Amino acid sequence: MTTDDTKKKDAVLLAMLPEVPFDGWSRAGMRKAAARAKISQSELDTLFPRGTRDVVAWFSRWADRETLAMLATKRLPRLRTSERIALGVKTRLQLLLPHREAVRRAFSLLALACGGRQLDRFQLLHKARSACRCLCRDHALLAR
Repeated sequence: MTTDDTKKKDAVLLAMLPEVPFDGWSRAGMRKAAARAKISQSELDTLFPRGTRDVVAWFSRWADRETLAMLATKRLPRLRTSERIALGVKTRLQLLLPHREAVRRAFSLLALACGGRQLDRFQLLHKARSACRCLCRDHALLAR
C-alpha cells in the first residue's frame, strides 16, 4: 500500500468518524465521507473493496498507528512492564474516547459479521498483533 493510499484512507475515515453515531458504519456514510474528502466513488471502492468491514478494519489500524505515535513520545524503556502496559491501554482509550460511539458500533458490526460465532482465526490474530504493536517497543519482531 502506498503512502498516498494511506492518506486517502485516513481522509475517508476521519471524515466518516463524526457521522458514525448518526449514520453508523454504512455505505451511505462512506459515500458522504468520500465526497467530503474529495475521493471519487470508484476510488472509494478500490480503497475499501469489502465496504464497511474494510473501513472498520482501517479504523483499528489507524488507532494502532496513532497510539504508537503517541507512545513514541514517552520514555518507555524507563518504565516497568506493567507500567508500559497500563500506559499503552490508557493511551489507546484516550485516543478512542472521542469516538466511543464509533467503537461501539464497530464491535456491533463485527459481531453481526461473525453471525454470533466466535471470531475467526484471522480476526483473533489481527487483534493480538494490534495489542502487541501498542505494547512492544521492538516492532521488527512483529513485522514477520
